[in-house]
Amino acid sequence: MIYLFSQTLFWLVLAFLLGVFFGWLLKSFCCSPCSSSSSESPQAAEEIETKPAAPEKTLPSDDMRPTALASSEGEADDLKRISGVGPVIEKTLNGLGIFHFSQIAAFTRDNIAWVDNAIDFPGRIEREDWVGQCALLAEGKATDFAERYDRSKNK
Repeated sequence: MIYLFSQTLFWLVLAFLLGVFFGWLLKSFCCSPCSSSSSESPQAAEEIETKPAAPEKTLPSDDMRPTALASSEGEADDLKRISGVGPVIEKTLNGLGIFHFSQIAAFTRDNIAWVDNAIDFPGRIEREDWVGQCALLAEGKATDFAERYDRSKNK
C-alpha cells in the first residue's frame, strides 16, 4: 500500500514539475516579442512612440443645439410618456431647456446628434423614434406606450 502511495505521489510531483516547466517555456516564447530588449534598434523604439493617437470623439457643436427654453413656458409635458425616456433622461432634457413634445417633434438631424451626445445614449432618439412619437403627442394623439404609461400612472 505504501509502495502504491509513493508511486502515485512521485508521478503527481513529476507531472506538476513538467507542467511548470512547459508553462514557463511557453510564456517565454509567447511574450518575448512583447517585451523590449536591448537588442532592438533605437529607430524601432521611435517608430513605436510616434504612432498617431486614436482620433478623439468629435463633439457636436453648439450650433447643432435645439432651441431651448429658459423655463417650461406653462406646464411642461410629461416627457416620460415617450418610449425610451425615464425620469433621469426627462430631468436631463429639462436641464437642456427641452420641456415640450413640440420641441422634440421639431428636431433636425443636427439636433438629434447634439441631444444624443448630451444625454449620453447614442442612437436612442432615432432607435426609439422620439420625433415621430412627439409629433403624435404634440397633436394630442396618443401612442401605445403613452397609453400604457398613463394607465400605470393612474393606478
